[in-house]
Amino acid sequence: MKACPFCAEEIQDAAIVCKHCRTSLLKPGPRWGRILLVVLGLMVGGLWLVDQGLGRDPAYMAFKAQRTAWHARCDAYQAAPTHPIARACTDELNAMVASAKQHGWHE
Repeated sequence: MKACPFCAEEIQDAAIVCKHCRTSLLKPGPRWGRILLVVLGLMVGGLWLVDQGLGRDPAYMAFKAQRTAWHARCDAYQAAPTHPIARACTDELNAMVASAKQHGWHE
């Protein structure tokens, strides 16, 4: 028999959970949830910093404005891909994507 380190009640030597206070007596393993949260936070922070750097580039700001205007005009035609305006929107989108790739903007 040994004393529970949390409630000091007598428990079996082989116990892995105290029958009195229900506390686990196993040593905690790595806290994967906390580790994952830190890694995710670092990734989001890095993406934010990249976006902030791109946000100062006038060419990128013009591209973002063009993309926003494209969405305002063309999102309604996604359900009708054979519509003539939808075809023009697709051509415009392909040109924007090509321009973004030339500048190294991967969005």
